[in-house]
Amino acid sequence: DRFGEYGLVSVVLARAEGNCLIVDAWVLSCRVFQRSLEEFVLRDLVECAARLGCSSIVVRYVPTDRNGVVPVVLEKLLFVNMGEDERSAVRYRYMIDSELPRTFVGDSAKGENRT
Repeated sequence: DRFGEYGLVSVVLARAEGNCLIVDAWVLSCRVFQRSLEEFVLRDLVECAARLGCSSIVVRYVPTDRNGVVPVVLEKLLFVNMGEDERSAVRYRYMIDSELPRTFVGDSAKGENRT
């Protein structure tokens, strides 16, 4: 965490499958949840997917009593609900050519400041 003393706050496990980057797990600490970090993680996922030649990112969401806000966050990040898969998980897709979500924090290393 380069913006504070939070330590390790997010982990993403993903793999390329065809022209899709499949996110198998995305864990985000509640200490930083909905503080723009998810936008930064998505930007990194988009860059990774593009390097691998993927045109979309797919996230499988398995609802539990503790993660009910996930659909709201995914839709805020411009993921589109694709419905349930064969294992009753909800799949969300983000197209790489989609506009990245807007954030108030810029990437100073690249000279960006999105508002």
